[in-house]
Amino acid sequence: MSKQMEKIYTASLTSRFGGMYYSVRYLDFDDLRGRDLEPEDLKNIKLLEADLQSIIDKMVAEGRPIPEPKLTEYENREYSGTISSAGYTQVKVLVPK
Repeated sequence: MSKQMEKIYTASLTSRFGGMYYSVRYLDFDDLRGRDLEPEDLKNIKLLEADLQSIIDKMVAEGRPIPEPKLTEYENREYSGTISSAGYTQVKVLVPK
C-alpha cells in the first residue's frame, strides 16, 4: 500500500429550494458536485470527508492526478443568471504521497 498524507480541501455548500437541501461542490476538483446534504446533516463533516475520500479513491484507482488544495472560496457563484453566495467548510482527506 502506498503512503498517504492528509490534505485539506474546501467544499462549497449552497442552499437549494429555500433550504430543503444543500448542494456540495469541491472547488479544487473543477467544481465537482458531491452528494447533496439534508439540513440536519450540515454539521456532520464526516459525511463530506467520506464523500470526497471516495472521489479521490476512484481517481487514484483510475490513475488520474489529484489536484493540490488551492481554492478557499468563490468570488461569486452564478445559477440561472442570478448570483448566490455559498458557505464553505474544510474537508480533510488522505491522498497518496
